[in-house]
Amino acid sequence: MADSLASTSIFSDEEYENLYNHYYPESNYISTVKQCTTGVTASVSPVLTSILVHTLIQRIVLTFENVIPRKLIDLFIGLQGTYLLYENNVNPIAIGICLAFFIVGFAGIKIFRTWPYLGPWFTVASLAGICGIQASIDGALFLSFRGSLMILAMKLISLAFDVHQREYESISIFQAYGYIFNPATYFYGLFTPFKSYEKASGFKNVTKVLNSLLLASFCLLLAGACLIYSDCVLGSLLADNPVFQDFIISVRDYLDTDLLETFEKFVGFINAQSFRFSNYFVLYFVWATALIGGFESNKMETVNAAKVEFPRSMDEVVRYWNLSLHEFLHTYIYTKTKSISRPIAIILTFAASALLHGTNFQIGSVLISLSGFGIAESVFRSKLAHHLNLCIKSRPCKDNCGHRTGYSIWTTLATKLLNFVFMLINIGTP
Repeated sequence: MADSLASTSIFSDEEYENLYNHYYPESNYISTVKQCTTGVTASVSPVLTSILVHTLIQRIVLTFENVIPRKLIDLFIGLQGTYLLYENNVNPIAIGICLAFFIVGFAGIKIFRTWPYLGPWFTVASLAGICGIQASIDGALFLSFRGSLMILAMKLISLAFDVHQREYESISIFQAYGYIFNPATYFYGLFTPFKSYEKASGFKNVTKVLNSLLLASFCLLLAGACLIYSDCVLGSLLADNPVFQDFIISVRDYLDTDLLETFEKFVGFINAQSFRFSNYFVLYFVWATALIGGFESNKMETVNAAKVEFPRSMDEVVRYWNLSLHEFLHTYIYTKTKSISRPIAIILTFAASALLHGTNFQIGSVLISLSGFGIAESVFRSKLAHHLNLCIKSRPCKDNCGHRTGYSIWTTLATKLLNFVFMLINIGTP
């Protein structure tokens, strides 16, 4: 239809195109999304391809662990991960800082491995070290490798706590080097315990290999979809779409205060969702690289986007936002401090999470606020569940909990309704 109108129009092709775009502005948006998708794909492909290639090489090398001594394999994998940083233009100073942090940290673990308080003190020292590095170098340089430094500290802290176990006593610097710097988990930052790395295998069991590669392919598709949705679908809708920007300017003066605030909240929600989906992209991608790199598929999960977008509670948002980070914090911070008291353990856990990112007031305030909201919601819902005798706690009840939910259609509906209300309250966080 558009072509037939163009052929009979008295306007020139340029004039017609301007008129068509004016009356059908959605074509601008679709075109912008397509252009954005092409540009984003072209910009991230070299880095992602490089990571995938090195991860695949790691899996191939692990196939020969019965032929090549494991220490040599660990050394090769560590060198491979270090080279991956250099290959993708990470500042040599940043690489040097990470290597120095690793050497000093591992030396401290080996020297004080029999000290019963090694884990807590090493945690404090690592967090102080991150903050000290941040204070000593340029801010932009620190931000460029903060994620790498963070995952390095997390893996070293886990070793400091676990070194008392018999299977960790003889860990060598080569094993630690491969564990921390392996390309499957280090570049974009995925915490895995040392046991997971130790059990990583090559192309041996055909069924397991095919299952892991199929799951990895699915994760890569999800990662790509999240990236395009975040940067192009939502980004073009708000930040990059001139039609939307013109609309904002034209209606701002005509909206009353309440309506304008509602509209601005909607824009804020879309921006927050764009940020969340960029996080999903990273975590689905590292899930894929871990699987390709030989980590066991049945013990690997990095994120659950559905649980974050439609959470039962704030607790689900915090847990499923980054499952590997949650595993680390729960195992090595919360569990080690909950004997003091549960609220204090929660606060210390969020404080440690904040300091792993360095001294950043915005991140710190958000995380501490989330801990406060999470505690308040958990306490309130526990009391409400007890008072109403319904399964409406922050976490789903276990079987045979004794609540009235399921005894009648009305108690079941009341439970679903209340949980739905709490879900609506938590949608859009963080």
